[in-house]
This record gives sequence, structure tokens and C-alpha cells, in this order.
Amino acid sequence: MTAELDYEYYKESDYEYYTESELQSNSKLVLFIEELSKNDYEIVERRIFICFDNVSSTFFIKGKVVDSDGVNYVPFSFSHKSRSNIYHFIKFMVDKCPVNLVLYNYNNLLDKDIESLPYEFFEHLIDESYEIAGYDRDIVYRKKFVDLLNVLKMSN
Repeated sequence: MTAELDYEYYKESDYEYYTESELQSNSKLVLFIEELSKNDYEIVERRIFICFDNVSSTFFIKGKVVDSDGVNYVPFSFSHKSRSNIYHFIKFMVDKCPVNLVLYNYNNLLDKDIESLPYEFFEHLIDESYEIAGYDRDIVYRKKFVDLLNVLKMSN
């Protein structure tokens, strides 16, 4: 199946999620990282989503370099059980660039196979009304990042 077909599989109705309080008990935390340009903090260079699957005890990363200068970048995916390996993968990408870190609470992921969800599924769900916490123009330090991964692991 091509990436285009994957994206088409997730119709607009698959992106629906609701603000009703009773649905929040069945929610999933997702860490969202925006890598910012070192020269201009208003320019987003890369977007990354990280979530934890309790069934497989695996962290899943979905990300994409933001399209620029006529280049349409291809989304990437990475998974691993180790928090340390997830940290090293993220650190390799963002190095010392400033990042925005946002913790989202989505109530439409529990019945989904996270591994098979395309990047576009997560990108479509960027919405501040589901934000729990955020840090703007931060640097990825190991302790703080591993603590955030622990929070993901503790959620549903």
C-alpha cells in the first residue's frame, strides 16, 4: 500500500474527536515536537509526534520535515521499546535546535493501531484545545525528555 493510499484510508470522519468530559477517561497522551530554525524561531523545520502503545510496550514516532523551497518531504516513522533509543533518535534530528514541546490528550486513539496510522493523521489533530502542557523554545535535554516519555508510558 502506498503512502497516498494510507492517507486516503483515513477519511475525514476518522479525525473526529470530541470535547465531552466523559470521553476523556479513554484518552491517549501524545508528545508533539516542533523543531524551530536556529536563525528564526518563527520557522518550523520539522514536526514529530510520539506516542506509546501499551499492548506492544513500544514508543512510536511519526514525523516529517516541513515542506520548503518546493521540496515535498516524505514522512518518516520509527519505533522502539527503549526510552533511551527514542531520546537518541530525537536528539540526532533536533540536536541543539530550539523546540516547542506540547503534550496533547487525544480521545480518538485507543481503538486505533498506532503503528499503522500515517503522519497526516496526527498532523490533522494539532489543536490547542487538546493541549495539556507546552514548552516553547526549549532544548531537548535527556532528563526532561525521558521524564516526558515516562508520562506517555503511564497513560492509557
